[in-house]
Amino acid sequence: MVRTERRLGRWLLGCGIAFCFALLLAIGAAAFYEAPNVLGFSGTSLWQERDFQCSFASSGLALLVAWFAGKQLERSRIFGRLLLHALAWLGLTGCLFLFWSHYVFLFTLLIAPSHAAAGLRLVLLWRAWRAEVAWRAG
Repeated sequence: MVRTERRLGRWLLGCGIAFCFALLLAIGAAAFYEAPNVLGFSGTSLWQERDFQCSFASSGLALLVAWFAGKQLERSRIFGRLLLHALAWLGLTGCLFLFWSHYVFLFTLLIAPSHAAAGLRLVLLWRAWRAEVAWRAG
């Protein structure tokens, strides 16, 4: 392996591990979720509820993964197919929204878009790494 392949491979591995932690936090949000009471408000602050904390942390970590994965991509790869990437993000957000809405209801608005962005950037980073490996091998 050449230096570029190793660098992309390390970034891909690190971002993949962080994305797994973001998914674990989202699963934790689903496990801790409690439906609102009849009055519509909680006795504690929103910031003290474990389901919100997990959702917020999961969303933040997924956005960091998307940002760090995107730092390693060439700008031509990102902007070259902007419409295609936007449509893929929108479709992935819709799918994740349908999946997560059953478990965390309104917190899905935090989780689904950020996880879709991270997932899309991870796929793009994986494709860049795979192309680098194929170019060096061929």
